[in-house]
Amino acid sequence: MPGQGSFGLPSPLDAAPRVSALIVSYNTRALLLESIASVVNQPGVETIVLDNASHDGSPQAVAERFPTVQLIRSATNLGFAGGVNKAAGCATGRALLTLNPDARLEPDALDLLLEVLDRTPRAALVGPTLRYADGSAQPAAFRFPGLAQIALDLFPIDRLMASPLNGRVPDAQRPMKIDHPLGACMLIDRAAWQDIGPLDEGYSCSPSSGAAACAITSVFPARRTTGLYTRW
Repeated sequence: MPGQGSFGLPSPLDAAPRVSALIVSYNTRALLLESIASVVNQPGVETIVLDNASHDGSPQAVAERFPTVQLIRSATNLGFAGGVNKAAGCATGRALLTLNPDARLEPDALDLLLEVLDRTPRAALVGPTLRYADGSAQPAAFRFPGLAQIALDLFPIDRLMASPLNGRVPDAQRPMKIDHPLGACMLIDRAAWQDIGPLDEGYSCSPSSGAAACAITSVFPARRTTGLYTRW
């Protein structure tokens, strides 16, 4: 459980949610409902869903099943960065959690992320390890691209794609500094978000792309590191 720091459970005199969970979705109805269910009932969390003009009944299903969720129905597809920015503009939490609609939190995952962020004042962002549905590890932490990664993009070699040579950071046994996480799940310090500004909507990326994350993790003030990576 998190310590009684800035991200602990709010007191009666401080009703601001400890976390605003931001989920941007486009035509992912079944997965979206699972994602929301993993976070919506956690204490001190407000959940905001930005629907990017889905036509699969996603917004209707969210409104029916999760009436406490703040649902934003965009008339157009804003993309991932645009959707996150719009949802963040409605958020009141002391930290921002971006969660892909095809990802869900494991029990106690959010408490662990909050604990790490709370005890690491130089961290702007914390990302967790990720697992595929079959339980196998998914690369979740990366170094900034170099020549080897560019070469492997152009000439893929299967046995090297998930290796450190391709910028992948091995599973963390303890929190560690990284260049950027995968964008599937990121807990962002609210002050860092305000320092940097919103995600760069000029990036064209999928919701799980780390490219959008770089707009947050490349934090310039010396009082912050670029990001942390930790196990659930």
